[in-house]
Amino acid sequence: MYYKEELQIKNGEKLQSSFEKDNVPQFIQEFFYGIASRAGRINYWSTIKAFLQWAMENKVIEKDSLSDICPEDLDNIRSPKMILYFDYLKYKQGIALTTLQTKKNYLSSFWSYLVREQYVGHNIIHSIKSDEFKPAKTNRKKMLKMPRQQDINTMLEKMSRKNDLFIRIRNPIVVRVLRGTGLRESELAGLDVNDLFLDSETPYILVISKGSYQYDEDGKDIVYLTKDATDALREWMEFRKTLHVQNQKAVFLNKNGNRMNEDNIKKMFSYYSDGKISPHMMRHDYITTISKETDITFAAEQARHKSTNITISTYDSGASRSLQALQNL
Repeated sequence: MYYKEELQIKNGEKLQSSFEKDNVPQFIQEFFYGIASRAGRINYWSTIKAFLQWAMENKVIEKDSLSDICPEDLDNIRSPKMILYFDYLKYKQGIALTTLQTKKNYLSSFWSYLVREQYVGHNIIHSIKSDEFKPAKTNRKKMLKMPRQQDINTMLEKMSRKNDLFIRIRNPIVVRVLRGTGLRESELAGLDVNDLFLDSETPYILVISKGSYQYDEDGKDIVYLTKDATDALREWMEFRKTLHVQNQKAVFLNKNGNRMNEDNIKKMFSYYSDGKISPHMMRHDYITTISKETDITFAAEQARHKSTNITISTYDSGASRSLQALQNL
């Protein structure tokens, strides 16, 4: 079984446990059947549950528990109450506009389902002006997602000072592989030994990308490796031979010999960078670099984006690629 498949099962069980604990009505549970990602289902439920609890606390819904909510309670909610809820999130909770937009989209999807199944008459989320939740499209956003070389160096130096040989070897290699592939942390965690093709004329790895639910060889994408990422993986596979390995399939391991998971990777970056660098920032660094050194089409292929527009709008930072030129003008 592949790592992503294991995560799907685990997240599915986690959500079902939450439903059972709160005795969530069946008509609400059925909305989640249409969401393929089990992690996505958890995120949706967190948003929907938070709204329903607020609605009960503020007497928008005249019920005392989630288990008592019926379709009529939701059909009786009017858009001014929903606007009041978003004002509460924005001004009282201080939630960022990008997060507010995501929550609005989640609730809109839920209400669309309620309309489709004829539980409510209309989608009240559609009456809320979208512009109010759209963050300004400034160039600062891209730059803030780019790691500073100084911070990367400091993080690697902190790793090198550890007495534990395992940590001293594994952690910098994880950084190098992420920086030399643009993998997401879940994709790195999911790498299996038979996904590595380090001796190919052009070394590459196979990856089950974000959004793919085909858990077999045909569902994997090719990601070509930089020389440093290739060297790092070779170093790790040699060191791995000296370890007590519990999970023979997994490339990267924890100290118990089991698969290193994405939470391990996130915590590693947070601890050694003092919260300044996330694993995903390595992806931004990588995609921007190969956009500069190759072309945007190849960068989009390596990022596994559906179009170059996504690469340009989200990752490719013209400033980070071109600021040095200003010094010569």
